[in-house]
Amino acid sequence: PAGLTMARTVGLMRASAKLLAAGGTPPDPAEILRRANDDLAAANEEQTFVTAVVLVLDALTGTGRMALAGHESPLRLGPGGVGVVDPKRRQPPLGIMEDFAYASEPVAMQAGEALLLFSDGVTEAEDGQGGFLGRDRLVECLAPVAGATPEAIIAAVLARIAAFAGDAPQADDITALAFRFQG
Repeated sequence: PAGLTMARTVGLMRASAKLLAAGGTPPDPAEILRRANDDLAAANEEQTFVTAVVLVLDALTGTGRMALAGHESPLRLGPGGVGVVDPKRRQPPLGIMEDFAYASEPVAMQAGEALLLFSDGVTEAEDGQGGFLGRDRLVECLAPVAGATPEAIIAAVLARIAAFAGDAPQADDITALAFRFQG
């Protein structure tokens, strides 16, 4: 069921983004989340939920808006090191409650900065003894690659997870996306 829920969610979000963008202005990430959430929550007997981050960014200016639905906060990597792009408002995952008014917040990237978006499977990677990788260890492994390519950033994350988890079985999906704004 999780795979079907995820596929449905992606379809709902894509359709919403296309419909909202048809008006000629960038879609508001909060509205994309609201539409997907209302559909998922309306008939949710299985009580499944989906965490999500939606970022609409102008590739020329590096400015845009972001909304999170129960998702890990992205990390910003740049000359100043690694920092958390923490939203002012925490919002529930999709599918939990109908008619939730999601909010988006402005995002501005400087030339050369990168963003890392990742699922909770990254920070909740287990070591076989009940310990989690956590955000601190993730940030620590990213400091040396803050100015590296997105591919190198992802490679550092996966290497850190592998070193931490050892032979422990993977308990959750591990999803990560990194990109750098060139300016």
